Amino acid sequence: GNLQQALDMVQKALSSNPCNEDGKMLEAQMLKHLDRLDQASHSYMSLFVFQEGQSMLPVDYQRLHLGAIQFLADYFKSNQKETLAIEILKLGIEIGKGEKVSSQKVLSLLFDAEEFGLCLTLLQQEAHFIQDADHYLNLGKIYILLNKAPAALKTLQVGVKKYPNDPEIKQLYQALLADLGV
Repeated sequence: GNLQQALDMVQKALSSNPCNEDGKMLEAQMLKHLDRLDQASHSYMSLFVFQEGQSMLPVDYQRLHLGAIQFLADYFKSNQKETLAIEILKLGIEIGKGEKVSSQKVLSLLFDAEEFGLCLTLLQQEAHFIQDADHYLNLGKIYILLNKAPAALKTLQVGVKKYPNDPEIKQLYQALLADLGV
């Protein structure tokens, strides 16, 4: 209905001005909401051709590229293209500089691929934005897998204090204490 009509208008505007970064981002987001994910992925990929200085208007290229990275990493994972998802996330970490570049789905992909160093980097970057129970639990697990028991202990201790009713954090914290003989 209305979203399709809005998309048609955005695409018409883009046909006369294909270098409009915000228009491309809007098109990609609309396609995503219309569940036309293949087309959305092409629109998101096209955002990477835009560079500083191409536009007369100020454009936040970091936001633009990170928005594309978030979608593409999830899209590639959903389509069993894990290697591409990991590569696009590496790009996101490189340009992200502390911005959130991942999702729980992508973190699980990295975890399954045993990319623990990359998981750690993403979780540390996300600490500026997200500090829920899952964040502390995931960060604690990664520290354990990287044999960083003191960091795991500290992280889980903070998680238990902030979320005393979370059974998973409490269980992992107690198991780590037992393993360390504390």
